[in-house]
Amino acid sequence: MLRAGALLPYEARRKNNNEYIDAVNGEGELQQALVDFLTSPNARRNGEDWPLQHATWALSHYYNLYNKQYWNAYYQRSEDDRKQLDDDKLSLPMEKSMDDLDNNIWAALSKGNKNAEQVKALFTVPYVVNSFRGKSECEEETLKDRCIIPTLEQALPIKHVCSNSLYIMAQSMTPTQLTKSCERLTSQESTFHQKLATEHQPAANDFNDKLRVVVFDDQDQYNRYGQLVFDIYTDNGGMYIEGQPQNPDNIATFYSYEHFWVRPEFKVWNLNHEYVHYLDGRFVKYDTYGHFPSHLVWWSEGLAEYISKGNKGEKALKLLAKTDSKEWLTLQQVFDTEYKDGTEQVYRWGYLAVRYMYEKQRVAYHQLANYLTTDYFDGYKKLLDETGEKNSEDFALWLKALNDTSTAQADKKDPRKPRQFYRYSYRAYLQPKHLREDSLHMHWQYWHANVVAPTAIP
Repeated sequence: MLRAGALLPYEARRKNNNEYIDAVNGEGELQQALVDFLTSPNARRNGEDWPLQHATWALSHYYNLYNKQYWNAYYQRSEDDRKQLDDDKLSLPMEKSMDDLDNNIWAALSKGNKNAEQVKALFTVPYVVNSFRGKSECEEETLKDRCIIPTLEQALPIKHVCSNSLYIMAQSMTPTQLTKSCERLTSQESTFHQKLATEHQPAANDFNDKLRVVVFDDQDQYNRYGQLVFDIYTDNGGMYIEGQPQNPDNIATFYSYEHFWVRPEFKVWNLNHEYVHYLDGRFVKYDTYGHFPSHLVWWSEGLAEYISKGNKGEKALKLLAKTDSKEWLTLQQVFDTEYKDGTEQVYRWGYLAVRYMYEKQRVAYHQLANYLTTDYFDGYKKLLDETGEKNSEDFALWLKALNDTSTAQADKKDPRKPRQFYRYSYRAYLQPKHLREDSLHMHWQYWHANVVAPTAIP
């Protein structure tokens, strides 16, 4: 029942479903029932407060929905209105809903036989972090003195140096896992420098001579500590943050977590892909992320896919195999890609375009890299347009030849992959230890109940 209390606002936000949104906004009965439950005798069972934590987590999804509605309304306003909103001279109705929810939850948690630190702990996790707020929000007036901020050492007790330019911070990796992860990363450096012809020379004014790789145990720990310690937004699958490379004290960081759904096999989600972003920012692109105005999505994501996967870009090859050749993108269409164009165009077609440019248009490819390194975007854009226009037919022929020789087949669904609701929303730390998963409770990993430990189910 408590999980179900989160599903309505979660789906309303994710699908932007007006019927669901109206149901949430309505008279607020379900939200109020969850707030009332926080002070109910049933909020604790056998001396444990997991029901209370579930209700608090469910309420975070109401905050997330209000927050999305706020930004939708914000961007519908005129530029002058937006400026007044930024200056706190105007307000939107959703602001009151969010503030009221914060205050009601804090007041409810403060009741009963709990000390101040217990109240802060319950308010911080699971409520604040699951409403995707972190360290900076906890320091603002509305949440001030309501959060517990862990230290870096508490979140990540392990530090392992791979090389002079690379180190890993982790929650619980073994020495073997650390060593192998280092080997995986450093092994692709030479490939990157060879394919981009960098001569190992960084871009001008780039002092990002080290990369910090942060590895959490799973997505839930990434959500918790990524926000509270590093103040990053974690409603995603991890990220690379370049920072300000001109600052000698800057620390470029890749945030990720273990591929927890393939355990006991050990993998780090997007490990090699994200390392290429660091190399690209350090040795190719001048200045910070977002410095160039456009037409870099295909380059950034396609390059990360190509260097990390080489000629074994199975997902791109499978996409090519299942798509009618009449619907294949042109080279110019790929060059024009934006992140809003979706996963297939950003990553799969980006991979194909970068691989084509390296294999068939290497001189132009290296010249494009040179323009990015020397901060000459006009030259980059002009050459990109010329290349896209002149090589449309050649790109199509190359795609056909690649497809004809590929043995890739359509994807089969991996039964081990967690259902989306668990992976991005439900938190494993909420689940009571005495409750077991079975075929009727499948928000968690399919493989755990049916493949790895079927005899563990009573």
